[in-house]
Amino acid sequence: MFRFPLTGFLINTLLLCVLGIPRIFREGKWLYEEDRGRDHRFYIKGIAYQRQGHGKASPNVAFNEAQIFHDPLADPDACRRDLPHFSSASINTLRVYHINSSLNHDECMEMFSEANIYVILDLSIPRTGSIVDGTTPWSTSIMDMYFSTIDAFEKYDNILAYNVGDSTVDYKNYTTFEAVPYLKAAVWDIKTHLRAINSTKLVGYAAKAINFTNFRVPGVYEFLTHTAPDRQRDLADYLSCGDEPNAIDLYGLNDYSWCPMYGNTMTKSRYEEIFAQFSSYNRPIYFSEFGCVYDGDRRYPRVWDEVDALFTNMTLIMSGGIAFSYFPTLVDQLEYGMVNVTEDGTAINVSAEFLALGERYSANNGPDTPSPSNIGSDDPVQCNATSGLYVNSDLETLPDTPNAEHCDCLQNALSCQVSPAVAEEIETVAPLITTVCRQLLGSGGDCSSIFGNRTSGEYGRVVGCSPGTRLSYAMSQLYELREKDPTFCDFEGNAGVNIGALSAGTAEESLRSCFGLQGLSNSSAGPPGPVDETSDTSFNVLLTWPSKLSLLGGLIVMGGL
Repeated sequence: MFRFPLTGFLINTLLLCVLGIPRIFREGKWLYEEDRGRDHRFYIKGIAYQRQGHGKASPNVAFNEAQIFHDPLADPDACRRDLPHFSSASINTLRVYHINSSLNHDECMEMFSEANIYVILDLSIPRTGSIVDGTTPWSTSIMDMYFSTIDAFEKYDNILAYNVGDSTVDYKNYTTFEAVPYLKAAVWDIKTHLRAINSTKLVGYAAKAINFTNFRVPGVYEFLTHTAPDRQRDLADYLSCGDEPNAIDLYGLNDYSWCPMYGNTMTKSRYEEIFAQFSSYNRPIYFSEFGCVYDGDRRYPRVWDEVDALFTNMTLIMSGGIAFSYFPTLVDQLEYGMVNVTEDGTAINVSAEFLALGERYSANNGPDTPSPSNIGSDDPVQCNATSGLYVNSDLETLPDTPNAEHCDCLQNALSCQVSPAVAEEIETVAPLITTVCRQLLGSGGDCSSIFGNRTSGEYGRVVGCSPGTRLSYAMSQLYELREKDPTFCDFEGNAGVNIGALSAGTAEESLRSCFGLQGLSNSSAGPPGPVDETSDTSFNVLLTWPSKLSLLGGLIVMGGL
């Protein structure tokens, strides 16, 4: 065989192709950059990179992406326009909140890789692809969306991590606690999928940070004062406990407490409290969003001096952060972006805040200690009782991996089916589930098969199916209990009788057949159970029944105060 001599240029080119951007990995509670000689600690110098979408605003979060979003990684002209600004500001990581996996992302991802810029990619999709609470659990539809995103991006060497959720758990809203075991189940299934495709990408979660000293919610939740910090750590511990396949690799905190008008210090912000609470945590932590976003007085521009603290005082527990936000972002009628895009979209005008951020990033690198060789063993952390979240800590009780084959079989066999036009419209499906389940209870039935109970660790067999299939199952039960009266399979035109299933058995018989069950063990979970934490009756009523989807006014997708 004829062999061409390897010139110096060719050797260098091949080395670049082989080496690419260094891999980021976790060792203990820190991130490291893989190096041929000695691995170095890696600090995230990031910025939130997504234009704000169109949708109804929610008072509970800092940023909303309700219906229409722009995929920033599928816009090579914009990526090419923005890249010089990222490089000049020493930015090495972008956080992107939503992408469309069917689009092409090669140009953006490759140019960012060549510039040594990583991407932390949230897997959620507005409206239909997010774990929110018991009404939108980890299901076949969400898992398919998440896996489609992973499969589309796995070929890129600069994916730092995939986020399984963002501010899902609201410590002031107990209905969101129902999401906790589903998040843990999603971590298990995502990491199983990553191992199957030989991926070493990290899996993370971005949590809403809270104010430790001033946490108080009027009315029925007043008793929560000074207990919410425990829940914040409880959530972090639960998501990182257990063997490697069960545990997240990276934990983010969305924190906006370093504000000029309140005094820029470790003490006056939450930084000192966060340091104390997470000093013993077993996973890398970073600020998944930071920068004052509730300072109502814009006479105090953000100078980003918290970066100095983040890369000095906080480095024993923190691995950097994501500044919020690159593009103009409307929060409570105030804009918090750091650049303005010209009307034709071809150019960027940067603000003094962006220049200040770049100066702080450039001036701070963080210590290169400890080295990964000095960390020692990384033993799994036992899953203890998470009393603050009222979640069963036995990982054997996690919801099963959603099974599309079983769920599709069941959907096709059910006697009453939700209209395909609304089957995945969660704003319609969620309140319909509530309506149907109430009628089922009044007719002698129940919705135990389509809900779970986080305290007992029991989950109905249908809980992992899509929202439409769960609704169709409940509708079929009601329709059959009502002697197949068509008026009980209509719901204002949102459902109809399945002609192809007229000769089939009952909904329960179809469940047995499609799921291969001899019995219906673990199918009587019942609705999410009440927590006996207070005698306030309105609190218990709130938890006794699955509430209508709490995000009808707007979907949580970015940040939260």
